[in-house]
Amino acid sequence: MGKRGNPYGYVTGVQSVYSERETETTAKSDSALREGDTLEFPCDGYGYGGTYQDSFLLGPPPLP
Repeated sequence: MGKRGNPYGYVTGVQSVYSERETETTAKSDSALREGDTLEFPCDGYGYGGTYQDSFLLGPPPLP
């Protein structure tokens, strides 16, 4: 069991990704997950010396 008592993990935040067809005036304040949303887990990779090397997605998105 993890430090926070949840052995299955948890979502700490949500960031929406909008299509290029949407404008800057589109309301973007709703941050709840909805049915059909896709979860992707971005990771930053660092070398042994602590220098940044690359960003990548951790595996495929989980199935709904």
